[in-house]
Amino acid sequence: MFYPAIGPNGHRLFQRNAPSAAQLSPKCSGAVTEPEKRDKFPKSLAIVTAFYPPAIGGVERYSQEFARTAKALGLSVNVITTTSRSRAETAVEDDGINVLRLPARYVPVSGSYFPIPYSGAKEMSEFLDCDVVMAQTRFFLTTLMAAGIAFAQRRRISIVDHGAGPLRPQPWFLAPAMAYEHAVTAVLRCFSPRFFAVSEASSRWLQHFGIPSAPVISNGISESSTMPVRSRGGFEHPVIFFAGRLLREKGVFELVDAVEYLTREGFDLQLRVGGEGPLSKALEEHSRNSRSLTYLGRLGPEDVANELQRATIFVNPSNLPEGMPTILLEAGRAALPVISTLVGGSAELIEDGRTGWSIERGAAALIAAALQSVVMDPDEAIRRGAALFRLVNSQFTWPAIVQRFLRYCEAEYEVPRVSV
Repeated sequence: MFYPAIGPNGHRLFQRNAPSAAQLSPKCSGAVTEPEKRDKFPKSLAIVTAFYPPAIGGVERYSQEFARTAKALGLSVNVITTTSRSRAETAVEDDGINVLRLPARYVPVSGSYFPIPYSGAKEMSEFLDCDVVMAQTRFFLTTLMAAGIAFAQRRRISIVDHGAGPLRPQPWFLAPAMAYEHAVTAVLRCFSPRFFAVSEASSRWLQHFGIPSAPVISNGISESSTMPVRSRGGFEHPVIFFAGRLLREKGVFELVDAVEYLTREGFDLQLRVGGEGPLSKALEEHSRNSRSLTYLGRLGPEDVANELQRATIFVNPSNLPEGMPTILLEAGRAALPVISTLVGGSAELIEDGRTGWSIERGAAALIAAALQSVVMDPDEAIRRGAALFRLVNSQFTWPAIVQRFLRYCEAEYEVPRVSV
């Protein structure tokens, strides 16, 4: 018999003979309650994330890659996320990771969705029975729910924050968003969590909520043994690529305006845009009447990798304060010259003159000027792309990131769990 599991974007996963929580035995190997019986090094990990693949996004990829890497390092791994189905569902994914999907209602909020779980606490409690519990971002209710349950189990949860600024920078949304962030953070701190951040910018943002010196557990990529070869020939007919959530704050239409301006000035440019969001329909309609724009729609990880190999330049025109954009790391692994705003964690990757071109904000005139600089000097573009490749390949690979996190947990692991 098949059991359909429907994710937040309406994608169906079909599970044959879906097991119950008890049948899955979600208690991770090596997890015990008494501190004196535990080994020094964690053997098991639970990851709590509001969204998980097949949903597409930076936090979703972070969670999946972290889980897969921990599994490859020998840990037992449970993942707790949400589904639009009316009951909790469990499955063992192809990569050997136990996944629990809690039933939730998805409330549209400022161009995105906010999941509100309404049952599944018992199943979550079983899945959290691991040596280390990690939750993604402060503001999702899945994190709050997990923190309370972990505290009741005498566990100290680790929360990895992915933001570097307000949830949405629009003036009308800023006040209620900040009030919510302060409130949920205050409640979370009652459970004595340990906070981490995906970038130095994220760590600084946490200080606004009275959280000092959060260690950085950055976003990552899989290690590449060979740097892709970029040649001058690719700059004769440059292909510019952008991928991400299609929000106004991401600056995608400013990028479109910049490319179309340069095209009118005689530059032979093609812009390829992948992603979905509130601007999808407008971008698709615009592409029908544009000679330089191709709208690709929703892209999976393999599609993004193929587009990065095809591209000549990657542009990140976002004005949204993200902790550490996954797509910038992927562009670096592809040795692409990158133009990026210095918002959030982007400034920790893109250093003007060394690893890319930086612009103050995603304005069309600034993007056009930077694009012109890249196209007019292919040798410099190739040099900076190679420098970015060396940076991400040496400091942002998943095995090193997961091991760094586990070393923090090892130090924590030798002290008794918090008392209720």
